[in-house]
Amino acid sequence: SITSSLGEVLADVETVILAVPSQTMRRNIRLIADYL
Repeated sequence: SITSSLGEVLADVETVILAVPSQTMRRNIRLIADYL
């Protein structure tokens, strides 16, 4: 399923792989940090 909720996406996961451009890595990490 598709969702825009980081909480739903990252609930109960063991591994997260970010495939984003290096220019946006910090921003993406900040967005998901509370859910890790």
